[in-house]
Amino acid sequence: MQNSDLNHLRILIIQMLKGMILLAACLLLCWILFYKITAAPAIASAAIIGFFIYAIRVWLRWRKAPTNLTSAAASNPDHQSTPQDTKKELREELPKKIIYRAHWAFFVNLAYRPVLIFLVFLFFLIAGKEENWPIIAYPGIVPICLIVMVCMFLWIVYSFFDWINDLYIIEPDSVKDINKKPFAKKDINIAMMGKIQSVRFRKKGIIQLLLNFGTLVIVVGESEVDFDFVPEPEKVQQLILQRVEEYERLQKQLETDKQQFFIHELVTALKQSSSQSEVKTE
Repeated sequence: MQNSDLNHLRILIIQMLKGMILLAACLLLCWILFYKITAAPAIASAAIIGFFIYAIRVWLRWRKAPTNLTSAAASNPDHQSTPQDTKKELREELPKKIIYRAHWAFFVNLAYRPVLIFLVFLFFLIAGKEENWPIIAYPGIVPICLIVMVCMFLWIVYSFFDWINDLYIIEPDSVKDINKKPFAKKDINIAMMGKIQSVRFRKKGIIQLLLNFGTLVIVVGESEVDFDFVPEPEKVQQLILQRVEEYERLQKQLETDKQQFFIHELVTALKQSSSQSEVKTE
């Protein structure tokens, strides 16, 4: 097995271990907090189902073959092309745009407050019914709890769409950060490939190291563009740097082809002028 295959398999194992650790933490938390109530099996089952969905998603992503980004650049290096051919190569040789979604930790960061409030009120209602708490019998307590839970659920849904609309798009000539709020504004930050000077990333804390996400910093001129909650920032960094290198190479090739095309046209014009002068002399 080659090193690339071993690294590919290692990524699968690490992601599966992360899911198993989160599942174990959820089951332990469920046993500590909810073992006395009848809803404990349902909560544990939901955690197990969530883990299987995560595992299937990881497996499907792992099955996709990695894209070879440099095969086209190495083909037929001696071919002499016109500026039009190089422009076409600039559009076609670079890989198509790649879309990343913000790491799911961004959704957790947005939704953990309403989730905690929702669970507190849910626990209050279930435990109150099971233990026959007197406060549950007060008029209006149950409707108020239900209203709060509905509001928290809507907050969670809003946070989900806020996360799902936060995209990072790597195109042949630019990197875009699209942040669209539901029913609100849409912000787009663009870093052009030709102006990118450096790309670095940072991970803060054990959570970012364990879940493999961080902040990507792209230096454009004298300014910096930050991309937060980027999944697998090392991979994205290498991809952007490779895109920048390919973009610069093709731009240099375009300039070289323009010069060669100009010289070729000039030599052709001089030859035609010389031929016409010889004909007139004869």
